[in-house]
Amino acid sequence: MKLASVSAAATATALGGCSDPISEPPRTDAGADLGADLGADLGADLGHDAPLDAPVDARESTDAGGLDAGRDVPVDAPVDVGTDRGVAPVDAGPARLASYREAGALFPFGVTAGDAAGDRVVFWCKTTTPTRLRLLVHELRETSLARVAHDAVVAVGEGGFVKVDVGGLTRGARHEYAFCVVDPAGNIIERSPVGAVRAALADDALEVVRFAGMSCTHQRTRPFATLSHLARNHSLDFVAHVGDLVYTDDGTDAETREAYRAKYAINYGTVGFQELFRAAGWYSTWDDHEVYDNWNAETFDPVRFEAARETYFEHRPLRRPSEAPNRLWRSARWGRTLEVFTLDLRSERRPSTRTTAMSTYVSRAQLDWLKAGLAASPARWKFVLNPIPIFRSDNTSPYTDRWEGYAAQRNELLDHIVRSNLQNVWFLSGDLHYSAVIKVENTGPRMGLYDVLMGFSNVANTFGPGQTPESQRDFLGAESNYTTFVADPARGTLTVRFTNASGAVLFERSYPAAP
Repeated sequence: MKLASVSAAATATALGGCSDPISEPPRTDAGADLGADLGADLGADLGHDAPLDAPVDARESTDAGGLDAGRDVPVDAPVDVGTDRGVAPVDAGPARLASYREAGALFPFGVTAGDAAGDRVVFWCKTTTPTRLRLLVHELRETSLARVAHDAVVAVGEGGFVKVDVGGLTRGARHEYAFCVVDPAGNIIERSPVGAVRAALADDALEVVRFAGMSCTHQRTRPFATLSHLARNHSLDFVAHVGDLVYTDDGTDAETREAYRAKYAINYGTVGFQELFRAAGWYSTWDDHEVYDNWNAETFDPVRFEAARETYFEHRPLRRPSEAPNRLWRSARWGRTLEVFTLDLRSERRPSTRTTAMSTYVSRAQLDWLKAGLAASPARWKFVLNPIPIFRSDNTSPYTDRWEGYAAQRNELLDHIVRSNLQNVWFLSGDLHYSAVIKVENTGPRMGLYDVLMGFSNVANTFGPGQTPESQRDFLGAESNYTTFVADPARGTLTVRFTNASGAVLFERSYPAAP
């Protein structure tokens, strides 16, 4: 939503009754203490004498080779494709990634990883070097190197973008990784910054999962002190961003692929983004400003939309399955603790149907997939990454841009959750430029469902307090912040916390889970 400039000054809201604060664990995992320095060491060198490119016990790759990878080939072959060199035990003596010289200028957006699902993670960077790279992924045990999980030559794609889908990772294990510049023989010359990522939990695991969420990261708030504070002060299993990551319509509207890329570069070149990019794996979806303010899929220029969509995908560690390369909605399960359902609330909506019995906010395929997934999930918590809120506002006319403006589909989804007695379903939302924990409805059978408007980095909306009565919400704040969640199955609690860039806790509460 595009807004006139309003005052960002607001009183931080801190509610009482926060009886169960988040207890941060000791920071022992690699990548946790990133610090202000973009070249921070993510783990101490184990002191092995043999370099990482020393011979290893090579064997055939079992992973798909990556989105930009081809067939398996020897690592020193003069081709730009991915090939797994197998798994090397610690006693083979590979060097830690931090021991290689960092060449940050060759990686202007740093590195990131994401879309963790099963034993797979997508690794991403943009490079200015035209030469081939090697992607190295190290599995960690505490702060020590457990094994080389992946070592492959990878292609540098058009525009310098590199995206590699790596399988065969140990479920639940933490990893460090880097993209490395190599000579013609495949030897490492220098590397990117080192990133950290955790693979999704094994299907039967029931462990604590810590993650962060945010929305609306407008370039006017650079260099994103909130993102830096989050990266430096929390050990995260993943990060979720629910849209408006970049405002491509700020100032001069982007209309071409080159113009969209230039908008992304503004945010991606900042300290805040690069620190959080490499601190943990990401899940993300879009809202409207990645394309254009409140764009209408029925009328928007298809050529311009294609430019926006392709730029979106090339800037994120997201899979593009051959059967549905443009589909954004997907899910990922973290054992029996939680499952993440990511929605697309923009490209499938049909505003011309809004007031009809066949209103289409999302496609029939997406809605059926979500309903079936929520019903079938064995996870204790089900989190719906929901770019636009689903709570009912205290307004005589529904907001036509939100779920409530498409009443038929909103009712179908919420009725399915309530009638099927689906427990611990949380909507994690963005778009509105204020933060809140709001009951989906203030009375009736749906009042047990919550909509969390996650931390934002934009000009605050002053109309937030008028959208719901106080009795409908546990928290509302208009200060730039980030949101953290701790899902603890042993204690049976979900702890929600909002924190500003200075580290002040604006709200914190632990919500008991239904059995």
